[in-house]
Amino acid sequence: MGWALANLGLNKFLSWRQRGALFANADFRPWKSPEEPGFDWMTFDEVQNTLDKTLQESIATYDPATTALVFVFLVSKSGSSVAIWRRKVTIPTSLQLKHNIEIQRIKRNMADGAKPVIKVERPLSARAPAPISPPPPIIGDKGGVKKKKRKWWQFWKSSRDDDVVRGKENVRPAANGATRGRLAKRR
Repeated sequence: MGWALANLGLNKFLSWRQRGALFANADFRPWKSPEEPGFDWMTFDEVQNTLDKTLQESIATYDPATTALVFVFLVSKSGSSVAIWRRKVTIPTSLQLKHNIEIQRIKRNMADGAKPVIKVERPLSARAPAPISPPPPIIGDKGGVKKKKRKWWQFWKSSRDDDVVRGKENVRPAANGATRGRLAKRR
């Protein structure tokens, strides 16, 4: 199986033309071949989104011409944690010699580019939480606004008095600074 993984890793590197690694879920088996695990190729750019320093350093520092990286992960039953194992599979010399010209061309292009940056934090713009919109009003509710409950000793006040107190009506303040209600207007 080691030779097959090395061949798969080298072929993925040659087809994607960038660093990456093979990933396999220990609990998942493809329906076409239930005896063998399924492998996915993830590039360095995709692994940066995980913000995992170990994964990023592993992919950024290995030589894809001589080694294929294989990560096997297992998610806990609760889904709250993940175990990850890393294996470096050596690519046989025969495969290296067979694809030597193409490997050297890709490595030259990778050397021309910038050094891979390892990300362990999200940028400030990505960290800002999205504004939370209020829940939609319940049908039959009076505009979604709840009316303030009255105390038992204020049962005699009308809703118009509440408007005056809240400042919805232009009323002159009394001499002592308090707002006058409906009874004060009648005088």
